[in-house]
Amino acid sequence: SFPHTSTSGFSTIEILIAFSVGILFLSAAIMVVFSDPTLARQISLENGQAAALDAILDSQGLASSTNKLGALVSSLTENWDALIPTIDTSDPLDIYTYAMPEITDISPCMKEVLGKTSWTSLSERSHHISLGTALSNIDIAAASGRGACDPFPPGDWDNPEFTGWSVTPHSFTGTTTDMDIAIRNGTSYVLMSGKSTNAGDPDLMVIDINNLENPKVVAEVNLTPYGYTKIVVVGSTAYALQDSTTEHIHILNLSNPENPTLEGTVTLPYANTAIGRSLHYYDNRLYVGTQYLACPTSCAAKQNNEFHVYDVTMRASPIHIKSLNINHNINDIMVSGTYAYLATSDNTGELQIVDIRSTATMVLPDDSGMKFDPSGNADGISVYALGSHVYLGRSRTTNSDFDLYKIDVSEPTIPIPTKWKKLGLGVNTKVLDVVVQSDVAFLITSDPNQTFHVWNLKHDDDNNISPISTCDNTLSHPKSVALAYYQSYILVANEKDAKLDIMRDQPHACTP
Repeated sequence: SFPHTSTSGFSTIEILIAFSVGILFLSAAIMVVFSDPTLARQISLENGQAAALDAILDSQGLASSTNKLGALVSSLTENWDALIPTIDTSDPLDIYTYAMPEITDISPCMKEVLGKTSWTSLSERSHHISLGTALSNIDIAAASGRGACDPFPPGDWDNPEFTGWSVTPHSFTGTTTDMDIAIRNGTSYVLMSGKSTNAGDPDLMVIDINNLENPKVVAEVNLTPYGYTKIVVVGSTAYALQDSTTEHIHILNLSNPENPTLEGTVTLPYANTAIGRSLHYYDNRLYVGTQYLACPTSCAAKQNNEFHVYDVTMRASPIHIKSLNINHNINDIMVSGTYAYLATSDNTGELQIVDIRSTATMVLPDDSGMKFDPSGNADGISVYALGSHVYLGRSRTTNSDFDLYKIDVSEPTIPIPTKWKKLGLGVNTKVLDVVVQSDVAFLITSDPNQTFHVWNLKHDDDNNISPISTCDNTLSHPKSVALAYYQSYILVANEKDAKLDIMRDQPHACTP
């Protein structure tokens, strides 16, 4: 690895060096900078020292590439969201050509950067050095809620499979609704929420996943008479949406994840507010979306607002700071940077973007123009933000609708779709959940014949999202409701029996 001077929460994870230069020898001791390449070439030819000077060119190319990559790291330190890094690609000696670095978002708080330096040797051979590194933004990792960022690139996922590693809680009845990951004292857990059929049966399950080949149920508890519909984890606290119009959010204490306890209850402004549909945490704020509430003219202010923001700096004491009347169901929420992205039932804006920098700028998307309206009237169901793009999953109402969109939000006031896909789902099905890791999109749908999907987002030859391989990139599975990416695996929550299934990319390539 190489040092850098950042003090704002960045860490260099690793540096990978790839050579394709055909060097006779390369020594760290040969780090010579010469100011006149023409003179150097002339001396080399006159004295038969071309090989030695080529080695110097190679060595200097390595040093120069390292410096350029270090400058790129510093640039990203100053502006993590930069689309075009502020890095000088010129060479005053006119020897080396520096390609514009490639930046790939692995996850919301992980990036992979790659720089390439090229030159021509004295024997007119083309050489190049490529240097890459993975960077983590510790501030974003902490703000995301778990205090950690998954550093694992996804691989190619050309041959996905259900591993058979799974676990089912013993006492659960009813339907599973959501899941999230908790990391406590070095152990990883899945918290799975649900709505029990029988009173007194558990609505919250805790599963130890430290050994993925043998996950274990460590807690099954009943803390609500209503059932939970969504859950998010923030350190030793979890927030769970109840299926209730009067007691919307439970605050759960996870100091001992194997014995979660109820710490408090939050009611949205005015008790008769609609049932919650979506929940998201980012940077000491909790974002809540509800179903649309057709409210008569006598409704009190905020009673029919569907978008709510709480300050949860004090984890057990949320403070309501803002709400907006979106006037439609808010089916999913994700925050990235200074914007909240909402998947809604609005036929003129299935994706809505809210500036969340302050309560003053938090205005209706109708007023700010920050909406995306895809063709057709299918609802926005799921949303995921990564880098300068947002991925929108929809319901399918007709066979002409596109089910998945990749949208450029580098200028949030003008969201631009760049890729879209008809997934071949049955009518009246939905893209229930979307997770993107690097250039791979993982989806869960309500189509029982193709529940799990993997798609390639990298190909830029057209606007169509491509299959991940020539083999099947979709799998059927008992109805699933949520997924999570964890250390190159996918965790899938099954709706009917609270079963947790674990998926992976098979180590051998697929055979078409």
